[in-house]
Amino acid sequence: CNHCGRVGHTTKRCTFGSKPRDRFLLCDAFRPSLPCFWRRFILPLQKADAENFDAADPRGSGRADVGMRCISASLFRSQGLRHNSQVCLSFEASGHTMEVSGALARGLVPDEAQLAQRVRAGLDALFKEGCGPPDPELEPEAWCASPLRGLEAKQRTTLAALKAALKRKKQKSEDADGIAPDRIVMILLDADGEPVAEALKQVKRGPPLAGIVRSE
Repeated sequence: CNHCGRVGHTTKRCTFGSKPRDRFLLCDAFRPSLPCFWRRFILPLQKADAENFDAADPRGSGRADVGMRCISASLFRSQGLRHNSQVCLSFEASGHTMEVSGALARGLVPDEAQLAQRVRAGLDALFKEGCGPPDPELEPEAWCASPLRGLEAKQRTTLAALKAALKRKKQKSEDADGIAPDRIVMILLDADGEPVAEALKQVKRGPPLAGIVRSE
């Protein structure tokens, strides 16, 4: 498969993402100084209600327009989507989250109106009967091409989303070669906090990274 690199299926029938563990595709880059690691951006939308979210007026839907811009800034690059990144919008007024994964989503464009329509469709998959994606085992090609691939709505709080992002499988304190396990680092953005550049210097001085969780 030219998308996920696995054997046993073609790109058009790629089912990467059908299992919860499949959310990121990492590259082999080691520049400027760290190997590729995954990134999760969690954005609390305090006044946004997932059930009443209006794709035609995201600004009037609890300033959900900020969430659309966050998706665009976090996932898009000049030639496509970042496969190692995910954005989680937390609709705190209703207690729901919407995850958008760059490694899975198809046909996304950095346009606020179109992103809002895709988010609305992803929310409808949770709220409305018959609006979900095709079954990846029964219809792999249809699931692979579905506009709902890579968008996952859940009923949960921001705190639950943070705990899920930071959770990982248990690892031994050191491997056979005495190397410490990869870390998951959480960065909380605050107006009175330490400059981002300095915080990242501290991150680079520690053991290897598995991923970074960023919340605002």
